[in-house]
Amino acid sequence: MRSTLKVSDCESVQFCLFSTFFFFLGPYNRVVTEYFNLSNPTEQSIAFKVKTTAPKRYCVRPNNGTIKPGGSVSVAVMLQPLTGTDTMANIDKSKHKFMIQSVFAPNNDANSNADDLVC
Repeated sequence: MRSTLKVSDCESVQFCLFSTFFFFLGPYNRVVTEYFNLSNPTEQSIAFKVKTTAPKRYCVRPNNGTIKPGGSVSVAVMLQPLTGTDTMANIDKSKHKFMIQSVFAPNNDANSNADDLVC
């Protein structure tokens, strides 16, 4: 599936997302990891940042970075272990979401700091 992310009024960046849903298979008493890929089909470097509605529940690595023209990056999403009164039923009701923000890196610089470019 190809997703187009709005950058500004006059530009957009396209990422190729190979998965739009995460299915975490237990056991849930340890970290469970799923992956997705971001690819850059443009001729400019792209800075990206991944955010979630539940930052204490998920660890995302890398959660920001740059992708060179024609390059791609694999992103790991790690569901943290369930503790205490947590159950998968509670997590399923939450409908947690992830957002990928992106901008073209200035001067096509693949070493730009994504934290400075994407809020």
